[in-house]
Parts: sequence; C-alpha cells; structure tokens
Amino acid sequence: MKILKLLSLILVISMSISSCQLNEDNVAGFDGNKYETTYFKMVTTGDIAMTVENTTKADLQAGDMYSVVELRKDGTVYNDGEKSGNWSQTGSQITISEIGGVVFTGTIENNTIVLQSENDDAKIEMRFSKL
Repeated sequence: MKILKLLSLILVISMSISSCQLNEDNVAGFDGNKYETTYFKMVTTGDIAMTVENTTKADLQAGDMYSVVELRKDGTVYNDGEKSGNWSQTGSQITISEIGGVVFTGTIENNTIVLQSENDDAKIEMRFSKL
C-alpha cells in the first residue's frame, strides 16, 4: 500500500512539470506552450527499494506517468487543465513548486526540460518535450 501511495504522489508531481527558453518566442511562460512527458525514472530506498523507469510513451501511459503540462505567463503550471503548481526561471534553470510542497529543479535545452527531485526515500528524474 505504501508503494501505491508513493506512486500516486509521483503521478501528482509529474503533472506539474514546466519549462522555459531564453528565446522570447519559445519562452515556456507564453500561454499555450505545452510539454509532454517523455521519460520518467524513480529510485526508492528505505523500507522498499525499487527502480521504476519508463522510456516510451506506451510505458509512461501504462504507468500513469504520461502527462501534458502547460506553463503560463502568470507563473502557474497546469496539468490536463488543472492548476498543479507554480514555476520560475533564472537563465536556463527552472524551478517547479507543487501544490503539495514537492519542489523540482532542472534545466531546459532545445525544447527539452529535465527535472529532478530528491528526498530521503526517493530520487526522481523526468523529461518533457515541447509539443
């Protein structure tokens, strides 16, 4: 049951990913810029040690890790039409703060966002590509 709760948390986290580009025409904060999950990896330690890795769209969808995320000019992140957090950018570095308190940091390069989050029990990496 603990694994299911952790995976549910990961799903919520994956819904709040975002991105930015230094080129004004490609800034993620412009309404309508959407990104899809292309990679997900979670390594857990503690009570239950496991690795979950999804590298294809079919695997991501089967594991409920696929999502389409929109970054808006007002600094909010929307996942499937619902607000899921906030984002900010400094240069090529991006920070996503989930409504539930999870924070992801990462980079953007060539329309790809790579985000990471780590705590005592889990390390997560996700990648998103601009649609």
